[in-house]
Amino acid sequence: MEIRGGVEAYIETAARVVQPKGVIVPCGDSEAGERVLRAASAHGMDVVARCDVIPRAGRPVLFSVWTLRPAAMEVVAEPFTGSMTLRDAGGAPSRDAAALRAFSGF
Repeated sequence: MEIRGGVEAYIETAARVVQPKGVIVPCGDSEAGERVLRAASAHGMDVVARCDVIPRAGRPVLFSVWTLRPAAMEVVAEPFTGSMTLRDAGGAPSRDAAALRAFSGF
């Protein structure tokens, strides 16, 4: 959530302290994609993954999660791009939601 600055400020700050083999995982609204790409490039980071989160089947993307790493690391030809849908069209939790809960320890 962009509470104390935009995603650009978060990326700028994190890029200054991220370890050489570390990653930054910012979240932003679904319209922030171009801003994330510009900020990553401006601060020496590569986008290696993006996951769009869809709250319910048939609805638009609610927010996105990116994985960035220092550009000096091994080059990735094409970043992973995917999505997860948290509820099916009827409102029941989806398989993506169950996988996310399991991954999170719930």
